[in-house]
Amino acid sequence: MSSRRTRDRVEFPRLRDRLGEDPARFLDRHLVGDRDAQRMVRDRIKGIDSLAVLSAWRAVEKKLADHHDREPRQGVLNLLDERGIWLDEHGDREDRAQRLDRGPPTESVAVFLDEDGNERTSRDTYQSSSAFDRDLEAYLSDSEESAVATDGGEEQ
Repeated sequence: MSSRRTRDRVEFPRLRDRLGEDPARFLDRHLVGDRDAQRMVRDRIKGIDSLAVLSAWRAVEKKLADHHDREPRQGVLNLLDERGIWLDEHGDREDRAQRLDRGPPTESVAVFLDEDGNERTSRDTYQSSSAFDRDLEAYLSDSEESAVATDGGEEQ
């Protein structure tokens, strides 16, 4: 078991309340030699979609470095810098997700037809009997001579 799981982590509840997540949940762990943790941090950083969240992650990495008496991890800072460059070029999610002008709303002009192809005046649900229902009705109306054993046996 890794030492990460045996100690309490540093928490930033105000950030969690403001951002909906606490970056320390991902960052307050030993990453050296833990490929799963490395992948999780890398993937989460690649998914950051706003500069505000990115700034919070950078600040948390620096706070954690101070707390654990170490330097901020250069690999984490590099990933954050790369994501920052991407966000600078493409903008925050809100900037990228502008509403599309699709014109005025459209109205359905469906025409409902009956079995004979005539336009129906009512929108009541129409259900013709399925092939299974017709076969079942014909099957049930036959005489006892064509009864089938339901236990897989032979016909009677």
